[in-house]
Amino acid sequence: MRFARLLLGASFLGAAVTPAQAQDYYAITAINFFTSACVSNLANPDSIKERANRRYQPVKDPAELANYIGNDRKGQAWRLPGRGERRFVLSLASDTGACTVFVESANREVVEKEFRALVQRAGQPGVSIETESDLTLPTRSGPGLMLSMSATDDKTGDGYLFTLVAGNETGALFTGKPIQISMQMMKIDGKKSGLK
Repeated sequence: MRFARLLLGASFLGAAVTPAQAQDYYAITAINFFTSACVSNLANPDSIKERANRRYQPVKDPAELANYIGNDRKGQAWRLPGRGERRFVLSLASDTGACTVFVESANREVVEKEFRALVQRAGQPGVSIETESDLTLPTRSGPGLMLSMSATDDKTGDGYLFTLVAGNETGALFTGKPIQISMQMMKIDGKKSGLK
């Protein structure tokens, strides 16, 4: 329980907006959606669903839902509000409980910097932060990124896995779907995860 409180406390710090970053509304909005929907609910599917059903419009079209859940998977997705034409979508996978925010287009460098900082802020005595993978992905528009970081309780090994997948432009990843960036959080069981 102490571990969850530490992680939750880190989430309330939110994205640290500097004047240069303030110009990228979409990147900061994406991080704030991820923080408020996934991190503040500690990847608890029931809490995420309750909040999303109360605040956001569900994605009902099966073809559009498949963009965010996958063709052969079950789950739910909701459209998040944003200005302009760019889309933000929250999804919750039924099989893994993974909470994901998809972003149609945003400043990748700002999202990556804020994502790393968000996870690092969870590091406290008794909570270890590890970079599980930091890979360059080939995409149609140049190198993409797949970053996975864990925040785990030193005693139990329980914790959370955070994954950022980002391309240089919309459609560069996810087989051309209208997505540039995804940020995901899911619970990990120290006994089953295979993480250190």
